Amino acid sequence: MTKETKMSKKSEATPKKRLTKAEKEKSTLRKLSSYIKKTNAEFEAMTPAQKRVQIAKDVIFQLDIGRIKGGSVYFDAPKPFFKEYDKCLQRSSWDGYKPAEKPDVELQDLFSKMPSCTVCGIGSVFVSAVDRLDQLKASDTDGLCKEPMVAYLQEQKIFCSEQLDLIENAFEGYDNYATVSEAGGFAGSSLRLRTVMELIIAAKGVVNRKTFKSLVYLDETGPVFEPLD
Repeated sequence: MTKETKMSKKSEATPKKRLTKAEKEKSTLRKLSSYIKKTNAEFEAMTPAQKRVQIAKDVIFQLDIGRIKGGSVYFDAPKPFFKEYDKCLQRSSWDGYKPAEKPDVELQDLFSKMPSCTVCGIGSVFVSAVDRLDQLKASDTDGLCKEPMVAYLQEQKIFCSEQLDLIENAFEGYDNYATVSEAGGFAGSSLRLRTVMELIIAAKGVVNRKTFKSLVYLDETGPVFEPLD
């Protein structure tokens, strides 16, 4: 076969089909499901510190496949998710309370159909933990705000409230940790979230102020590129 013939055959090859949005979303959820199934048996036998490392790896995996992205919100997702989530909640009305349509739905079941979401530091480890562990009804997480997230992660004996506050501080830039806009140390919320998780992995699941000592430090005069004590 001549060089010209090979080139001709290549040009006649059927172009690769582009996936539709729905197909991409299904692919993302399949990848996540397969990933969790492969590692869940090991997860159950892990120590709390090892579980924190695995959850941090889970967050990074979900960033890689586009299932989550970082943002200054505990949890946000596309409208179809909240349409189903709201059916699980009791709502107040002019004549009292309107009972939930689906009070017994597990949050994991809703997450299993959720192809994307935006989360903060606490929100990211919460979503990853629920994906693995379940044991949480959607009706017990009214609003998907900080309080039910922290309570769930403590009940599962993965993170304590102090550790979660440190993760959130490191991600959001509170408590003398520099934010992206202030110091220019990181580019974007998702990259900052990845960095926080990588530091947890490097510390072998230990989460304290020293865990995040490589983050830029802020004092009264501005950003100081030195580690925390």
